[in-house]
Amino acid sequence: AMVMVDPEGRIEIVNEQTERLFGYTRAELLGSKIELLLPKRLSKTHVAHRSKFFADPQTRPMGFGLSLFGRRKDGVEFPVDISLSPVETAKGSYAVAAIRDITERRRSEDTLRKVDERFRDLVESSPDGMVIINAAGVIQQVNGQAEMLFGYGRGELLGKAIEMLLPERFRAVHVGHRSRYLARPQPRPMGAGLELFGRRKDGSEFPVDISLTPLQSPEGGLGVAHVRDVTARKRSERELLLAHLVRAQEEERLRIASDIHDDTIQAITAAGLRLQLLRRQLTDEKQLETLKKLEDTVQLAIQRLRNLMFDLRPPALERDGLAAAVRTYLDQLQVDSGIVGKLESKLSEEPPLETRAILFRIIQESLTNVRKHSKANTVKVRLETAEGGYGGSVEDDGVGFEVDQVQPRAGHLGLAAMRERAEMARGRLELTSIVGSGTKLRFWVPRDAGLMPEAALTR
Repeated sequence: AMVMVDPEGRIEIVNEQTERLFGYTRAELLGSKIELLLPKRLSKTHVAHRSKFFADPQTRPMGFGLSLFGRRKDGVEFPVDISLSPVETAKGSYAVAAIRDITERRRSEDTLRKVDERFRDLVESSPDGMVIINAAGVIQQVNGQAEMLFGYGRGELLGKAIEMLLPERFRAVHVGHRSRYLARPQPRPMGAGLELFGRRKDGSEFPVDISLTPLQSPEGGLGVAHVRDVTARKRSERELLLAHLVRAQEEERLRIASDIHDDTIQAITAAGLRLQLLRRQLTDEKQLETLKKLEDTVQLAIQRLRNLMFDLRPPALERDGLAAAVRTYLDQLQVDSGIVGKLESKLSEEPPLETRAILFRIIQESLTNVRKHSKANTVKVRLETAEGGYGGSVEDDGVGFEVDQVQPRAGHLGLAAMRERAEMARGRLELTSIVGSGTKLRFWVPRDAGLMPEAALTR
């Protein structure tokens, strides 16, 4: 709509669009004050603004940065954009107002704003960390979960490269991956089949799953990364794997022990009986002496196999309980090495069989280390019921060592094995040692340590 007014604000010329827009006829408009087309609440202030325009006439938008409204003949108000231009004629100075109805534009803007608000609410309510980046990899928006996940405040993240949230060793290669994704964006998981890690503000790393989603905006294409901390899931997967491995190991130990008892020992025992029969047929002293050595070798082999059977699956562990199995092992340790073993049991109940096996293997491995490395005279094993599980210690009076200097090498693999068992059992293991004063291993596992993790959760 085009409206021309004089310095007094009287309407001199209008076009047809003005009539249609405001609902007045040309006759009703000509000679009327321009304030007729404004909401009444704005009429007084508009008079002052009109006077200022004529005092310094120049082409410009009216009410820059303000929301402007027109008023139709029926009293209905509607949003408008107005541009002002000065016009000089033989009759004097005039102002031409170009008026545009922006109702539809405002409606679209309101809709977009509501959509944007809903989108922000969706982003903020997401259980995952959400990081939105532009085509240059610069962070445009994050949600509260991302702040908690990475330890940064929103102000520390916005405007920074997304690579700040990655471990340094991955940053250079990630730039190329990011560029290729944004060149051909599509919803997909990031790094399928790979182990992904995020990096917190404090420098700590944690395993993550990341899903990527493209997003179009007026500023161009964006990428949305949905980041989920999977530390707990990875821990559960590791516990489950270790539980399967240990259970398979125990089953294999039992199978081998049974095979040794039912097959190997029986065969060697039969050979020993044949040697005894042969003795009755010999009279030569030299031959009898040789036969005696063979019989001794057979008995030694049988004894070693029985010791191996005990190491693999001590019968007392199932039949008589943990304390009895440890007592038997300590007795054998004294026979083999001369190290005096002492046992103090404060168990108020017998652990479940699988938990019993885990505890025995930790103690067994610790006592093996004592025999091989400690040069101890005595070793004391303590068992107790504590904190909803079972704990204890193995303490020797040997030479001790520097704990920090022990690496998983030949002769020290047992320490790693014990630690693995404790982790699998969702328990803990603490080793202390003083050079010249001996070594102490403390351990604890929960009551359901022998169960698979998913079974333990249902108890």
